[in-house]
Amino acid sequence: MQAEPEDVLQSMLGPEGNSLLPFIQDAKDKAAESDDDNSNVGRREMALVFQFPNNYGASLISHRFSYGWTDGLMEIAVLDKHNKITYETTITNDVIGWLSASEALIVLEAIKALPAID
Repeated sequence: MQAEPEDVLQSMLGPEGNSLLPFIQDAKDKAAESDDDNSNVGRREMALVFQFPNNYGASLISHRFSYGWTDGLMEIAVLDKHNKITYETTITNDVIGWLSASEALIVLEAIKALPAID
């Protein structure tokens, strides 16, 4: 059985102190509040929304319509302060698909490090 994407992310964080740990836990808590039975082909779909102090956020998804789902990979979109996808950052001008957990963590760190927006 394949590990759930959010569990893979959590396991890669290693020792407490990783700067993404509170953001991942917060996103998981919010997702759990509205968790439906969303199983598909023996795998749970995942949709996590991150909010960072710089007023950017990220949507991290893995479901049958996301880029990389069939390979067990994830997709990230950069969000603005209104939680709308923004295509105007140095990170990307589109969504980023086909990401492994380690690649997703790198992108999340990059979004968190963007200069703050008002």
